[in-house]
Amino acid sequence: MPLAFPPVGGPYVAQVRKTEEKGSDVNLATYLLLDGFDQLYDVAVVVSNDSDLVEPVRLACERFAPVHVISPNPHHNVQLAGAAASYGLIPAGLIQGSQLPATVTLPNGKVVTGPVQWS
Repeated sequence: MPLAFPPVGGPYVAQVRKTEEKGSDVNLATYLLLDGFDQLYDVAVVVSNDSDLVEPVRLACERFAPVHVISPNPHHNVQLAGAAASYGLIPAGLIQGSQLPATVTLPNGKVVTGPVQWS
């Protein structure tokens, strides 16, 4: 990615790791509220730590039903916790212990492996 103010004689680009998701928070918020309007849940559970969800979670709790937030991130999100009916963390090791093995053999004999960076 190009630097905004490259140093004279220095590098003009920087390597950047961009971890944002593409619209998943908007989609989750949309369906949380639409399903609430349609009375499709008595209680909701959201697995996220995204502060973009503070207002939709707060509104859903206020207008429809309790929304409990479970975070996969160990960093406590105070705003999201304040908006939710309850807030907790996924226990350490639970996600890793729930993953498929690095290599899986399908019933047809085909071997499927996950990306190297997931190992």
